[in-house]
Amino acid sequence: MILNTDISITVPMARCSIENPDGRHFCQLHHEAESLVDAIYRFANTGLREGERVMLVAPDERNRNVLERLRVDGVDTAALVRTGRLSVQTPGEIRDACLRGGVFDTQRFRNLFATLFRQYDAGVRMRLYGELSNSFWHEGDVETAALLEEICHEVRGERRIAVFCGYLFDGLDQDSYRTGIERICRVHSCFPETPEDDRLREAVDAASREVIGIPLSVALNRTHSDGGNWWDRLPLARRTILWLQAHMPGAMIRVLDLARSNYRAGQDRSA
Repeated sequence: MILNTDISITVPMARCSIENPDGRHFCQLHHEAESLVDAIYRFANTGLREGERVMLVAPDERNRNVLERLRVDGVDTAALVRTGRLSVQTPGEIRDACLRGGVFDTQRFRNLFATLFRQYDAGVRMRLYGELSNSFWHEGDVETAALLEEICHEVRGERRIAVFCGYLFDGLDQDSYRTGIERICRVHSCFPETPEDDRLREAVDAASREVIGIPLSVALNRTHSDGGNWWDRLPLARRTILWLQAHMPGAMIRVLDLARSNYRAGQDRSA
């Protein structure tokens, strides 16, 4: 069972956009790397054009792709880096800065964020994109990934700082929905949909119709509430798969196998 009812942090549900997140701590779950790069670019580009300080913490290749998109759009990234308006780091660099005796120290991470957010208190408008938790997630350290999200949420407090957390994982892989995802969901106020979400939903619906006789997302959408439940923040395709994992794990394996074939077929048709 994936649901963990022991976590006390619960954030009211809200809607937001990548470009104008209105100071929210939000998250996107991406199935494809290309769409994640596009989302980071839009988030950073809007912030820079509005005079905000922008911080990017992503793998080298993703940072390079985003910076290239910004330069093509006429943004002088080198000048912005020199003046401190744009900061570009990798999860590895943040991890190295938080080591104590060769071990990642969450207190050092907390202090790093506290220092950063004090700049906001001094009048610096800013937005932050980060994949540090994503890096721990991919290593299988779900506990640390969730803890970092909770620390960020706690230290950020009521400050209106836009914090965008990106996660890249296979939305049709059973292992992606390992225990702990609910802790990540609880601390984010919204999950803007990605370009892949509709295609994922269609692939899962077609598969669930074949395996259990109904398109599950339709049934789940009818029971959707706006009560602030972490479950309701998720895009419908992800919610459908989590429901299967919790209630029909045997069917989930068959549904995901078919859904992967459906998704690939959809990609081939659109190519």
